[in-house]
Amino acid sequence: MKNIIACLFLIGVLFASCGKSEVADPEPEDCETTMVCEGDCLFTMHNVEGRVAFMNCYDTWSIFYFADSEDEYESVVLVVDMPEDYQEEGKAVLFSATFFENDIPLQFPDPIFFNRLHKVELCNLELQN
Repeated sequence: MKNIIACLFLIGVLFASCGKSEVADPEPEDCETTMVCEGDCLFTMHNVEGRVAFMNCYDTWSIFYFADSEDEYESVVLVVDMPEDYQEEGKAVLFSATFFENDIPLQFPDPIFFNRLHKVELCNLELQN
């Protein structure tokens, strides 16, 4: 009888120790505090509104945006690692990124005019409401 009570007590202790962890889930990355412009980095930008497009002439996905409200032409960033869920022409996005000189080779000439062209490493990308 004492063995049965001891076993039940041990099982109760084991189940009680399997409770939910009290450790909070980590916060999503805060790009404004974590992005560092080092090495070949030119600058960073946070929470920029843009629209997704595929640039055939560079054979990669890009985001068109206005860097300044007075710009006549849109600026373009080439995104080498565009998440698959965002690879849709015209999708409105909000992004934060580290900007670099473009080193992606042109596949063929394209007469599109844009204000600036950079390659970026995304810190954050989300759909725009």
